[in-house]
Amino acid sequence: MSERAPDPDDQEIARLRREVAELRAENDDLDGQVSLLVKTEHRLTRAQFEADRQLSRVRALSSFALASSGDESALDIAGRAARLLVEWFSVDRVVLVHVDEEGQGWTSGDGVPRARAPSALVELCRGVDPVVATLAELPWAIAVVTAEDARPAAETAFAVLPLGDSRGVVGLALWCRPNPRASYFSEPPSPKHLPFLTLLGNHVRHGLATTRLTRELRESTHELAQNNERLEVSLATVKQAHERLAQAAKLEAIGRLAGGIAHDFNNLLTVILANASLVLEDLPGDSSLRDDVEPILDAAQRARNLTSQLLLYSRKQESRPEELRLDVVVEQFSRIASRLIGEHIRLRISHDPRVGTVRVDRTQIDQALMNLATNARDAMPNGGTLSVETRPASTEELRRAGRPSTERFVVLSVADTGVGIDPQARDKIFEPFFTTKDARGTGLGLAIVRTVVEEARGHVLVSAEPQGGTRFSLLFPEASQPPRVAHTQSTLASILVVEDEDSIRETVSRILGRRGYRVVEARTGHEALAVVRSGFPLDLLVTDVVMPERTGPMVAAELREARPGLRVLYMSGYTFDALKEGELRPDERFLRKPFTPEQLLGEVSAALALRPSEQPSQAPPSQAAAKP
Repeated sequence: MSERAPDPDDQEIARLRREVAELRAENDDLDGQVSLLVKTEHRLTRAQFEADRQLSRVRALSSFALASSGDESALDIAGRAARLLVEWFSVDRVVLVHVDEEGQGWTSGDGVPRARAPSALVELCRGVDPVVATLAELPWAIAVVTAEDARPAAETAFAVLPLGDSRGVVGLALWCRPNPRASYFSEPPSPKHLPFLTLLGNHVRHGLATTRLTRELRESTHELAQNNERLEVSLATVKQAHERLAQAAKLEAIGRLAGGIAHDFNNLLTVILANASLVLEDLPGDSSLRDDVEPILDAAQRARNLTSQLLLYSRKQESRPEELRLDVVVEQFSRIASRLIGEHIRLRISHDPRVGTVRVDRTQIDQALMNLATNARDAMPNGGTLSVETRPASTEELRRAGRPSTERFVVLSVADTGVGIDPQARDKIFEPFFTTKDARGTGLGLAIVRTVVEEARGHVLVSAEPQGGTRFSLLFPEASQPPRVAHTQSTLASILVVEDEDSIRETVSRILGRRGYRVVEARTGHEALAVVRSGFPLDLLVTDVVMPERTGPMVAAELREARPGLRVLYMSGYTFDALKEGELRPDERFLRKPFTPEQLLGEVSAALALRPSEQPSQAPPSQAAAKP
C-alpha cells in the first residue's frame, strides 16, 4: 500500500498551532515581566515613600531641635513632641505622664493631671529607651488606655517615650488600635520605629536640659546682679565705717577711761549731788548762799550726765528698762528744766491721758530729755518756747517710722522755736562727736538720744527747717494701758543702810532721816547682821553691791535667814556690776550711782511698796570681795 502524501493544509495548521503556542509562551513571559515590573515599581514607590517619610522625620527632628530655645517650659516641649507623634503615626491618643512633688504619677491630655498612672508606666517614663508593644504584652497598660478610651483591645499598639525630667512631665504614652482600612501611610507604631523614637527622646531631653540651664543661668545672672548691688552697698558701708574709724577709736578710748574711773567718780558725785541738794533745800528762798550752791549742783549734774553719756554710748553701762509713764517722767523733769533752760525760755508741758506705759531705762530717758532740752536752749539764745508733750503716735508718724498702723506707740515730743537745723548738717546730727556748737559741745547729745530710743526698740523722727524751729519725736512701743496711780507708801518704815564708804552711807542716812524713816547704819555685812540680831524692826535693806568681805547680795541672803521676806534696794556705781538685772528678785530693786535725793526717795518708796517674796533665800557664791 503506497503512502499518502502530506496534506498542505494540515501542515499549515500545525505550523500555526506552533506559532500560537510560541506566541502564548512569549505572552506569558511578557505578562510575567510586566508583573515583575509592576511589583518592582511598587516596591520602588514604597521605598521612595519610606525614604521621603524618613527624610521628613529627620527634618522634623532637626526642626524640633532647633526650636529648643530655652524659653519653653517642660510642658511646651512635651506638647511639641506629642504633635510630632500624631503626625508620624495613626495614633488614637497621646497622654502626658506627670510626677507630682510626692512622687505620685498622673496622666493627662492637656497638662492638668487627670488619672493615676501605674507605677510601671512611671518607671518606663523615668528610663532612657522608648518602648513599643501591644496591650497583650503590657497588661498594666490597659488601665492607662481605659482611663482615656473605654474600648481597649489586646492588639492595640502601646508606646512609651521617656522625657528624662525628674519633676513635672516625665514621659509620653500613645496607643493605636488596628484599622483594616488604614493605609500604609498611617501605620501604627512598631519596634521598627524605635530609632526615631530614641532620637525624638534625645532631642526632648536636650531641650529640657537647655531650658533648665537657661533658667539657672538667668537666676544666676539675677543673683549676680543682686550681689553686685549688695556689694556696692557694702562698699559704701565700708567707706562710711572707715570715715568713722577715728571717731570710734576716740569713743572706745574715752569709754575705757570713763569705765575705769566710773565707780569712784560716781561715789564722789553722789555725795556732791545729795549734799548740795540738801543744803539748797534748807536755804531760804532769798538767801544769798543759793547763788553759791546752785552752781555746785549744776556742775555736779553736768558731770553726772556726761559720765553717764560716755558709759552709755561706749556700752560700758548696763541698761535696766522698767515700765514707766512718760507723763510722770516729764513732770519730774519739768521741776529742774526751768533752771536748765533759763528764764528767757518758756516751758510748755502737755499730756494726752490715752497714753500707756513704756519700757525704758529711767536714767537713760532722763539723759535723753536733758540733751534735747539743752540743744533747744542753745538754739534759742534770744528766748522762745520749749514744748514737751506725750501722746499716742499718729498714723503718719508710724508710716515714717516704717511701722504698721495697727501698732501702738507712745510719742515723747520735744519742740523748740529756735534756729532750726541746716539741711547740710541734718544727716550728721546723730553722729558721735559731730557738733555745730563751740568748744562747749561734746557732740554726744543726739547720739545718746538715738541710742536710748533704739535700745527701747523705738524710733526717732526729726522735723526741722532753717529758722523754723526743730521737733524731735521719740516713738516708744507701748507696754500696757495707762495704769492706775499706786497708793503712796508711808514713810514710817525702818531702814538699814549698809555702805562701806562713810560719806555715801552718812548722806543716804541723812536723806532718809529727813523724810521720817527710822535709819540704822552699818559699814559691813557683819555689822548689819548684828543690827538685825539686836531686834531692830527692819522693813528695808539699802546696801551697796560691791563691798569688802561680803557683797550686797550675800548680806541680803544672810539677813533674810533672820528676816524672811526682807525687801532690798541695791546701790552701785560700777559699770559692770556683780549684780545683773536678770538676778533681781521680785522684792528687790536697783539704784545706779550717782543719784539725787529725789531719785533715792523714789526708789525707796517703790521698794517698800514691793510685795515680800516667798522665794527661799540662798547665799550667792563669793564674788569680787574688795573695791579697788
